[in-house]
Amino acid sequence: YIECDFIGKVQYCSHLFYIDNNMHVTISISYNRVYLKLWQQTEKNITAILNSWIVTNDGKLIKKQAGKI
Repeated sequence: YIECDFIGKVQYCSHLFYIDNNMHVTISISYNRVYLKLWQQTEKNITAILNSWIVTNDGKLIKKQAGKI
């Protein structure tokens, strides 16, 4: 769900989406309307970051954490 404000000096969008891959997480973000065209890439990037934090039952990371070398 994306809702954008077209009134006022700062035009922004509120973006709500759901990640359903064992986490069942609802994400709510806001951004300047100029970035609306990147909504799919934004969802993909956030999903990748959150997926990189998944751990095994003994607390070890399953994947390399996003943004870490």
